[in-house]
Amino acid sequence: MSVAVVHPLASDSIDGTYWHGYRRTAGQLVIPDTVVHDSVAYVVRVIGSHAFEGCTGIGSVTIPATIDSIGNSAFAGCTGIHTVYFNADSCHYMGEADSLVFGGIRWLHTLHIGNNVRRVPNYAFERLLGLQAIVIPDSVVSVGDWSFAYDANVTELTLGASLSHIGVGAFYGCGRLQRVVVPPTTPSTPGSTSGGWTWIGGGAFGGCSFGSFTYGGTTISSGLFSGNTSLDTVYISDTVTTIGDSAFNGCTSLTTVEGEGYTGIPEAWIPRTVRNVGNVAFGNCVALTRVRYDADSCLRMGCDTLPVFMNDSNVAELVIGEYVRWIPDYAFVGCTGVESITAYGMVAPVLGVDVFRDVADTIPVHIPCGSLASYTSRWSHFTNFVEDPMDDTIVVLTADSVMGSATVMTLPTCDNGRTAMVEATANYGYHFTAWNDGVTDNPRTLVVVCDTVLTALFDRNEYVLTVVCDSTQGTVTGAGVYLFGDTATVVVEPNEGFVFSHWEETGSTELMIDTVMNGDVTLTVLFDTVYYTLTVSSNNPEWGSVSGGGEYAYGSEVEITATPNEGYYFVRWSDGELDNPRVVVVMENMELTAEFAEGVGVEDVDGKAVAVYPNPTNGVVYIEGEGVSHVEVYDLGGHLVMSGEHVSKVDLSALPAKVYYVRVVHKHGITISKVVKL
Repeated sequence: MSVAVVHPLASDSIDGTYWHGYRRTAGQLVIPDTVVHDSVAYVVRVIGSHAFEGCTGIGSVTIPATIDSIGNSAFAGCTGIHTVYFNADSCHYMGEADSLVFGGIRWLHTLHIGNNVRRVPNYAFERLLGLQAIVIPDSVVSVGDWSFAYDANVTELTLGASLSHIGVGAFYGCGRLQRVVVPPTTPSTPGSTSGGWTWIGGGAFGGCSFGSFTYGGTTISSGLFSGNTSLDTVYISDTVTTIGDSAFNGCTSLTTVEGEGYTGIPEAWIPRTVRNVGNVAFGNCVALTRVRYDADSCLRMGCDTLPVFMNDSNVAELVIGEYVRWIPDYAFVGCTGVESITAYGMVAPVLGVDVFRDVADTIPVHIPCGSLASYTSRWSHFTNFVEDPMDDTIVVLTADSVMGSATVMTLPTCDNGRTAMVEATANYGYHFTAWNDGVTDNPRTLVVVCDTVLTALFDRNEYVLTVVCDSTQGTVTGAGVYLFGDTATVVVEPNEGFVFSHWEETGSTELMIDTVMNGDVTLTVLFDTVYYTLTVSSNNPEWGSVSGGGEYAYGSEVEITATPNEGYYFVRWSDGELDNPRVVVVMENMELTAEFAEGVGVEDVDGKAVAVYPNPTNGVVYIEGEGVSHVEVYDLGGHLVMSGEHVSKVDLSALPAKVYYVRVVHKHGITISKVVKL
């Protein structure tokens, strides 16, 4: 449960509970965070309206962390209060503009805001004429509307590091505020610090008297610095999108509004990011002498009757940035004292209505050389265009002088529209790849609008090593693509039956050679065939002869033949093969002997050991004899045409009609009979 601290005559209540028991009205007033009533503890949440109004004997007040609300005129008329300890960490209400909590207190000179306080409510400490310094601790994230307005004798303000929201008119009318200490929470301009605020309300610092300020937000609110006649320099972020109505109106000492890259020249800078500049934003800034306009997409700049630079007759110079493509209506109305304009864009910005209405048409308008046609077409109000001398240079370099060189072929001039031609030349073995900005044109033509340095990039050429090789004779490794100057190693491996001879192009007989790749290379490998001797012979030249022997290349297929003489027959070759003639593949030196035997008939065997009949025959031939183990049938050329084991007959039906030898191995030897097939 909670209670409220109320005036003894008030009827305020919270949860139906009144507490009129705290009656200390002099000396140190410490409001407790809890009270006990009828043995029940209550959290003190509210200080009611008029609770201590008129208690002139109170010297100091301590407000506990538990307080959520302080009512209208709660301490009004407590003229003896000189010190306030404000510890309410989440107080959301502290009176109204016409019923200030501390209204009428002139000698309150010390304010301590506790280190756990997160917000200062609207109107909280307005019109405290005795305050000379305000310290906002790092815990505070929000300062409410008009919270310190018209604290006319404050000379120094310290803002905490967590502060992100400053309400409307928060410090308005602090006419002696000369120094603002801002936390370094965002990147700063050299010599200054920068705030990390997301919002500063309109008129928050209006009527103050500090000389410089740094602001890191995106919106400069309406009237933010209005009437600060001491403000001469403001540093702003290059992310500003809005400059509100009367933001700097009446800042009669203002000479400089700058940001990152400040040139040191006093001027009011309007960044590229700005989209809207409000009415009279720089009105009555009589110390301004130069305006630099870089806003490339600004949609609005004041209006016809309330121009941005209203009564700024001392602005003598306008500078229009290189990237500006459009200038809104009435942008420079009121700049009656302009003596010169400098525009940096090669293409003249498009102008809205009456942009330069109050600017004399005869003043010099300085433009880049080579842009005259664009400006005379779009800025026809002016008659005195001055093309500035061509002082921009172009330099070309090479990333590696071994690989190539670069040359300026045509220098830029005003007459050729600032056009330059550059060319990169690769040395042998190299090729141009690109300029350092990624452009691959070569030669390259470009318009030079600033000092330009280009570097030509090169790379090594790729060359192909081709090796010609008969794959049936051998293999080669090392062929492929190489970079200029690389060493390629080529290795030959002959197939079986071949030997490496030499490289056709060089005559080298080395199996492994190194080639420096200074261009495409073709190498041809030559092999020699290995020859082998095929020797064929007869086991008895009187019994038969042979043919087909000789010198043959590896892998040759050679037919050899054994021819028996009359009365003899071919038996086999020495390797056991029976085919005759036969084909041999020459893979090495070979020796083969044809084995012949003498032909023997039935009549030559005593007792007629074997009978072969009928003879002649149309098909089946019967064999009778003791212990027949093997039968072979040969034609007259000695070719085996049929055989069998332990047979008593052979069938010649499928053979051609001619004479055959029937060779029978039996118990008593071998009998060879001549049989006629009909």
